[in-house]
Amino acid sequence: MKHLYTRLTMTIPGAGKAIHLADLEESGSGCLVHRMIALTPDEVIAGAARVDKPGTSAEEMHRAGQIDVPKTTVPHPDTYGDYPDITTQHLSHDAFAAWWVEVQQRFPELA
Repeated sequence: MKHLYTRLTMTIPGAGKAIHLADLEESGSGCLVHRMIALTPDEVIAGAARVDKPGTSAEEMHRAGQIDVPKTTVPHPDTYGDYPDITTQHLSHDAFAAWWVEVQQRFPELA
């Protein structure tokens, strides 16, 4: 299956922005979450999560810092245009990998 790397920015009325970077794997009409990074509005890593095996529940994910991952299967990024106040941007594998190196330095338990 194909891996996708994406940046999702969601504007939450009255609360500001939520930014997530994700390593996803296409699966049917959706995607499986492999790794996810939460950024603050000023682009600082707030938390991260990693799935070691497909089918893991959100409760079983390895997490560190401030991150909320409600599901391990999410809609395909191509469909996010259907949701108000959400934008997505494609990331290269190298760009995501650079962020993940920083995650591992900040949260060694996710290495």
